[in-house]
Amino acid sequence: IVSLPMLTVIFAAIGIVGGKLVGVDFLGVDEGSFWSGMQNNVQFGHDVVNGIIKSIVFALLCTWIAVFQGYACDPTPEGIATAMTRTVV
Repeated sequence: IVSLPMLTVIFAAIGIVGGKLVGVDFLGVDEGSFWSGMQNNVQFGHDVVNGIIKSIVFALLCTWIAVFQGYACDPTPEGIATAMTRTVV
């Protein structure tokens, strides 16, 4: 539940750096124009917060499915293997 939102923030930052690298360094876009466009077009409350909320909901859903499959399985090695397969698939 903690790691998925953290990974979302890390990969969003990597995406911004990658966009800067391609736009400014490879395509020749002015760096000030790039950052100005980022500030004008990225809304923190809408884009960033909604992405983090979505990752938290997805993490809770994945955790809930794993816990449900674990509690509902037979306490045998075959039952645990089946529950693990159902959780992943």
